[in-house]
Amino acid sequence: MANMEPSNWHDQRYAEIYEATCAMVRHRRRSDPTFNIDSLRGLLRTAYAGEADGWLGKTTIEALSDSATIAAYEAMLHQWQADMER
Repeated sequence: MANMEPSNWHDQRYAEIYEATCAMVRHRRRSDPTFNIDSLRGLLRTAYAGEADGWLGKTTIEALSDSATIAAYEAMLHQWQADMER
């Protein structure tokens, strides 16, 4: 990994965080009867707030993590809404 270009490293880390977050949401949907679409909306709101808090002092990896997590929550929320419409 030391020989990877920075953009490739960032892309790889973003994808890892995104996939792990999606997997966590899928797991909670299957295994936690108290986890509902409003719970996911709450996680998304919290992630948005966290992204905005202290953005000037965040490292590149913290900002990347925030972005990947939010994107994953948004995608999973969209998927859940689509599932409900079926």
